Amino acid sequence: MKSDILKLFTLQRQLFGVCPECNDLFRLSDCKIYLKKKPTSNWMDALDLKGEKLERFSEKLDEKEEELRERAREKGRKEAQRVIRRIDPVFTPRKLDEKEEELRERAREKGRKEAQRVIRRIDPVFTPRKLDPDDAKVIFHPIDYVVFNGMKKGTSMRNIVLLDRQEKGKTHRSLQRSIERVVERENYEWQTLRVRENGEIKVE
Repeated sequence: MKSDILKLFTLQRQLFGVCPECNDLFRLSDCKIYLKKKPTSNWMDALDLKGEKLERFSEKLDEKEEELRERAREKGRKEAQRVIRRIDPVFTPRKLDEKEEELRERAREKGRKEAQRVIRRIDPVFTPRKLDPDDAKVIFHPIDYVVFNGMKKGTSMRNIVLLDRQEKGKTHRSLQRSIERVVERENYEWQTLRVRENGEIKVE
């Protein structure tokens, strides 16, 4: 099967055609076929659609988090000013910068905690597990997500998480347990595939 697929890709680069409109020569592998009617949706279309929805959800989540943080900071600044005025209405504006900064920091910390509580209500999947939604890649089957934990913050990842929903079906539960056993027994490996210019795929 693997050999047949490689032969197919290689053969497509060796077949050529001539455009009837401009007489340009082209490879079959570069040809894109268009239909007059919209093609029937398939599993890949559904996967792309769900991936786009997850990306839009992640963007909205980031916007909501930043909005909550800004509200908390503004609220903290106003509260700090009120407290400072009560402490010393005469000398404070001149020499209590350190106290003001301390109060601001308390307000920011309070805002961060409040933002996290709101985010946990919005996102019941990633945030409670201290995972960044931007680190998650949707695959849907046999599990919902592969999370490259720490990828967004830098080039070094802390770990890779296989994340799946709680499933009531017997078949899916059996599949989840089999994946768990594979991980526990370390029955996995890393492979790198290289696609050469002639279409040949090589495993390194």
